[in-house]
Amino acid sequence: VNKYNEINDEKSQKYKMEKDIISIKSGSQFNIALTINGVFSWGNNSCGQLGIGSTENQNQPKKIQFFKNINEIIDIYCSWNFSIALTKNGIVPWGKNRFGIGK
Repeated sequence: VNKYNEINDEKSQKYKMEKDIISIKSGSQFNIALTINGVFSWGNNSCGQLGIGSTENQNQPKKIQFFKNINEIIDIYCSWNFSIALTKNGIVPWGKNRFGIGK
C-alpha cells in the first residue's frame, strides 16, 4: 500500500495541490484530480494511466497537458490500469488498451 505515494501521509513528500478541487478519483495505485486549474495525476503509471505522455511513476501531482479546456470535462473515471474522461464531445480513454477500446 502507498508504494507509489498515491496516499499522502506524514512520512511522504508534501505537495501543495490547488485548493479548488472539483473531484478526485482513484484507480489501482494512482489518483486523478479534476480542479478548476486543470487535471492532475500521480502514483503508479506502468501502463500510462496517468495520461502524462510517459509511463514514469509520479510522486507528486502532474498536470495532464492534453486537456486545454476543463469546462469540456464532465467527469473522470479510473480503473485498474486505465482512465477515461467523459467530455462534452465524447470519451477520452488512456492507459492499458488490452481490448482495443478507443481504436
